[in-house]
Amino acid sequence: MLKVTFNVLRPLGQLEAQRNHRYTFAEVAELSGLSRQTVRNIMRKPPQQIDVDTVAALLAFFAAEGMPIGVGQLFDVITPPDNAPTPG
Repeated sequence: MLKVTFNVLRPLGQLEAQRNHRYTFAEVAELSGLSRQTVRNIMRKPPQQIDVDTVAALLAFFAAEGMPIGVGQLFDVITPPDNAPTPG
């Protein structure tokens, strides 16, 4: 079974390296139109479920900052080894 986790830190780190600028929670919130609390929460502890409007706001943020990304870049997908036991 695949494991999918939300991960905004990886593309944000790439953007920070590209722009040579560290983004604060407040700055990401202001530039994306999301609340500071939402940004803080998704960066500190990735949610199990993510609202599509939040995903859209993050995609728009990255595009506006000069690093357009695809929705897949906000997620990590882990495939277990072939010999891993299947649950159930």
